[in-house]
Amino acid sequence: MGRAAFFVLLVLFVPLSLLLWCFYSTMLPSPSDLLPGEGSSHTKQLRPSASSKCEGRWIYVYNLSESFNHAILERCRDIRRGQDLCPYMENSGMGREVNYGIDSEESGSLGILKKDNPWFNTWQFSLEIYFHERLKKHPCTTSVEADANAFYVPYYAGMDLVYRISHHLPREALSHGLLQWLKGRPSWRRKGGRDHFITLGRIARDFRMPRGSSWGSQMLLHPEWRSMVKLTLERDGTKQDATDKEIGIPYPTFFHPVLATQVQALAVWLLQSKQRVSMASMAGRNRNKTAVFRQRLFDRCEQDQRCSLIVCVPDTESQSPYLALPLNYISGQTVNATCSLPSLLSFFHRSEFCLQPAGDSPSRRSYFDAMLAGCIPVIFDRNSAWTQYTSHLPVDGSSYSIYIPQSALRRQSIFDILHSVPKWKIKLMREKIAELLPRILYTHTSVQQLYPNAVAKTPIEDYMANKDSFERAIDAVLMKMRK
Repeated sequence: MGRAAFFVLLVLFVPLSLLLWCFYSTMLPSPSDLLPGEGSSHTKQLRPSASSKCEGRWIYVYNLSESFNHAILERCRDIRRGQDLCPYMENSGMGREVNYGIDSEESGSLGILKKDNPWFNTWQFSLEIYFHERLKKHPCTTSVEADANAFYVPYYAGMDLVYRISHHLPREALSHGLLQWLKGRPSWRRKGGRDHFITLGRIARDFRMPRGSSWGSQMLLHPEWRSMVKLTLERDGTKQDATDKEIGIPYPTFFHPVLATQVQALAVWLLQSKQRVSMASMAGRNRNKTAVFRQRLFDRCEQDQRCSLIVCVPDTESQSPYLALPLNYISGQTVNATCSLPSLLSFFHRSEFCLQPAGDSPSRRSYFDAMLAGCIPVIFDRNSAWTQYTSHLPVDGSSYSIYIPQSALRRQSIFDILHSVPKWKIKLMREKIAELLPRILYTHTSVQQLYPNAVAKTPIEDYMANKDSFERAIDAVLMKMRK
């Protein structure tokens, strides 16, 4: 190559490199971005009564730059191209308050946009925001790193991942910068990050994908991230060394109670049985080519009068937020409706069993939505729930749900199998779901202590002594760190 040609290429290359550097530098964290904000931890004035209860449970919440959390939320209209996620970001991640209520024979109407309304349009991937907000107000937070038993990293990794994939940006830019900053802190070096934890608002496998994949990132393939405890919607059951540091937590539902009476009313409602006109039901999107078994079950439900089907359609402003099922609703009917609103529970409330086949991954939010309505979940893979949520649900999953191996359906219809379940067993399973109810609920973020004034007088009130899903997750984190 001649000198003239080399000079021309050099002249073109330098400005182009500067342009690319300027573009990507706006997407990458600068050194100042990686510094904590004013103060080093979100804290509140400690009450004397909190000290003894928090012994061995003190949590330090890093006050990271907003580029790792709140700045991501500010892009809510553009996190995922073509979908406005802003309504889901409201109310500390619980979503927009919605007009819905249940009719309980003993407790009356619950909700319908009155004071302390517990119903919200909650996105299934919003727990990163919710956990951050709950921990900022938690009575066991400390501003002294040396006193902390655990360190929380409030990085919204799931939402950041979606944003970067949607906009074709480097997927690990923020996570890599954050990791370098953490490794330089004395709090990290104390135990090599083993006393740090983070909430991943998606399944763990999304952060452990091979390089070059169209979806996901390699974040959890880095040894330092692996050393941390991760709260995730679904543990990666394919990696034993990974699951040792992962805790499966329930998907969020639409119900975030403020009062114990609200949970009592929901328990009474889900125990109702006379309105269950359908033996089985299923909700999901049609034509899911990536989940063959799920689609096959979808078709069988549509063809059998013992099964009722709800076909999930995209949300539009023209759709009513309330799924008004007809008064003469009968088994075998197919309903087209949005599945991202609590009105879905009205459908499940009319069925004895709710089919929960795996989709792109074993777990489903619908599993927990069904439990809220007293519809007994039916799974076809133990990893869908039984091996996932061991910190929240009993090891014996058969006490409240049904497992049917896919191989069993080659010889017998699923609806014949469900028809053979005796009524007395169905009743016991539904009562068990009512007992477990507080364990799978994420209470309103304004609630600091779960049902502090609840006094056990009846079996339903006994349930109020249980910790909610958030508190159980924190217990599981601290227990895993001690081990």
